[in-house]
Amino acid sequence: MQLNFKYFSKSLIIISLFFSSCETDFDPTIFVPPAKPFVTCYLTNTKSQILLYYRTPISVNDTGWYGNVTNASIFLEDGLITQQMYYDTSHKVYKLDTNLLPIVKGHTYELNIMNADGTEMHATTSIPYYEPPVFDYNASRNGSDFHYSFSFSDSSMQEKYFLFQLLITTKCTTTGCNDTNIYVLKSIPIYKAPEQTQIQKTINFSIGYDITFYGTVYGQTIEAFAIDKDMFNYFNSVASNMPAQHFDGSNAYSSPSPIYSNFKSGNGILGPVMTE
Repeated sequence: MQLNFKYFSKSLIIISLFFSSCETDFDPTIFVPPAKPFVTCYLTNTKSQILLYYRTPISVNDTGWYGNVTNASIFLEDGLITQQMYYDTSHKVYKLDTNLLPIVKGHTYELNIMNADGTEMHATTSIPYYEPPVFDYNASRNGSDFHYSFSFSDSSMQEKYFLFQLLITTKCTTTGCNDTNIYVLKSIPIYKAPEQTQIQKTINFSIGYDITFYGTVYGQTIEAFAIDKDMFNYFNSVASNMPAQHFDGSNAYSSPSPIYSNFKSGNGILGPVMTE
């Protein structure tokens, strides 16, 4: 499986696992799916559409996808407004314009899925009031080895959950190709306890081979997002069940993965990933 993650522009709710556009802002992480169809739903403020991917894995021992679930009826609501998502066959994704259903801090959202076989899936989430932290970071690279460190202060006596994403920017070096791509190397969930005021984190890892295969690397950075406990558990389960994560999204996964799910009667994640 190859996942090409790109940045995205302003104001979107993402329910997503794979992106093929070259827009910029939020990127979901790579994950190994469980044996059943999986929905990944990120509610965020970095794009103007809601995207929902609903896919079936090839097998429990394979990271590829067998196909997309295209005939489900999917609704997102906030208690006052209910909007149905439509399936975009060209991009193989369910979509909804966020002008029809904006994402607001403090509001609760429910996702309802009715499958063609009569089964239903439901999940709810609330958007946190807090914002991602202002942080300092350092990034360095030696061949395929990466070193990242970041730190931030938070004096509020509040429990918070954050997501830090480690990114690289590459430019295609093939003749006639000028594409610029942004890839997610790692997604790091962080929990801040109420009494915790200082957070420091260092990550060292190797992707296993030279990433110049993807083009000239000319940028490394870290982005921070505000998430909730469900998203924290989800990203933790992804990390703990990927013993051999590689840069292109493949891995040496050889057993079923207990990816965290907050859906009722189904597999999936619905949660906030907010930039401000």
